[in-house]
Amino acid sequence: HSQITGPFSLINDGVYVWQFVLPFRSVVRNITWELLTGVDGSLSSMGLYSANRNRLLHTGAVGTAIADQGIQQTSITAVTLEPGVYFFAHTSTSLNVDARAWNLAVGVWGPVMNSGSSRRIAIAANLSSGGVLPATLGNLTSQTNMNPPICLFEP
Repeated sequence: HSQITGPFSLINDGVYVWQFVLPFRSVVRNITWELLTGVDGSLSSMGLYSANRNRLLHTGAVGTAIADQGIQQTSITAVTLEPGVYFFAHTSTSLNVDARAWNLAVGVWGPVMNSGSSRRIAIAANLSSGGVLPATLGNLTSQTNMNPPICLFEP
């Protein structure tokens, strides 16, 4: 898929999630992404949640001002992820912050991913606070018009 400029959030402090399956064991110590459009005074965060919607790891609040534009890398305490189902999550205090994102045409395949009671692409009921992802996601509501930021979770 191609890459595009994509908003971090369609509403201030909205938490957007993408379900995925990790087929192997992995250790995460660094989170890397690219800020394309910063907004002075804004804060953003990315992280991973368990299938039970509990936060496992995150960047914490990262400054996403105009001066912060470019590659962002946050080091965290190492977290071991076992094979299983997880949610990738992202948030921002400003709906005008943009990151490099995957152009997945979610309007096309999003309804399939969220068919029936499944919510694999969604917005969480629990909002972020001050750019920090919440401890839990709460209920998920289908969200099919958002592309995920490109983010690397690495050892």
